[in-house]
Amino acid sequence: MVTEPGESKCFTNLGNAYQSLGDFRKAIEYYEKSLEIKKEIGDRFGESACYGNLGNAYQSLGDFRVSVRHIYFSKIDLFVRRKLLINTFFRPLHG
Repeated sequence: MVTEPGESKCFTNLGNAYQSLGDFRKAIEYYEKSLEIKKEIGDRFGESACYGNLGNAYQSLGDFRVSVRHIYFSKIDLFVRRKLLINTFFRPLHG
């Protein structure tokens, strides 16, 4: 399936709208669509944000186990990515 990054943002925005309206299941549906696109296009930071959104929606539903799992994935992924970036850009020069 060919997708554009803008499609993911649209799904995220729809998820945010449904989250604000209190329709958490519908919000989850759109956050999952956004996550699928982020994975497809290789946007790891976007994936992390999607996991955070999913965690918040599941928390709103009272499903704390699933919420914690999604929030954990969002944080661990960001931690790993930041560490890789730091190691890439700030590794000592050997001469």
